[in-house]
Amino acid sequence: MKFVLVAMLVVVAQRCLIGTTARTDKRSESTLDQALRPLYSQIDTFRYQLDAVKALGSVHCNKASEWQLVFKGMAGKGVKLYGMWTAASWDDNTMGVSGSWRDESLHDSWKSGELSVRRVKLSLHDFEGRRVDLIFNGIGTDIHNWFTQERLISSPWQNLKSSTPDFFSTDGYIQEDRRFYINNIHNSCPGDRGWLVVIDSGITADCAWGRPSTAYPYPIILYSRLTGDVLWNNVISAGDVTVGHADFLTIHVDAE
Repeated sequence: MKFVLVAMLVVVAQRCLIGTTARTDKRSESTLDQALRPLYSQIDTFRYQLDAVKALGSVHCNKASEWQLVFKGMAGKGVKLYGMWTAASWDDNTMGVSGSWRDESLHDSWKSGELSVRRVKLSLHDFEGRRVDLIFNGIGTDIHNWFTQERLISSPWQNLKSSTPDFFSTDGYIQEDRRFYINNIHNSCPGDRGWLVVIDSGITADCAWGRPSTAYPYPIILYSRLTGDVLWNNVISAGDVTVGHADFLTIHVDAE
């Protein structure tokens, strides 16, 4: 209201000023113009304040839609990624090894249903800079049930949405300790095909493609580098480029 009144006064004053200057020497500054200078300054102040408020609102909105890191799990460090993700509490002495990390506040709020999650992003990274992103609808989810085919929004694999995976869950194939498992078919090990798997340990290690090596100890993160599913057994072939090894996995949420 104060701003409106000031603006009205300025309009009236400007009209008076036009009449005054028409009858006076244009080279001289009118007394009225001098009197209005503080009002002009006040209007400029209001304008700056309004711009500042708009800027703050824009920053707030942008922050509300940013990805927030909930979990980072390192491959090859001997600590199960699924165990770190689902543990009731985080033990930095046993879990926080070589860069693994979990935001307890976000994790607990999400687990209890208090966090209003819009989207979830699972990313696979390697130290050479390659990254694979999967985006999921996170509305109404907890730390387990967001990772499903029905909730998948986008992935690098063109045939994933149209396929019928035999596994697509964080629990995965429990008997083989294959977690965050998206698999197409099981076909006697050499014929197994899929998109993503975290092999946390060798409970039975009945498939050669799931066994550890000096270069890749447990946990092992494998994914298809093709535009669709991949033959997992390719990973044991020297020089194979169809199966990727990720060095770490991250989970972000877009939450209110």
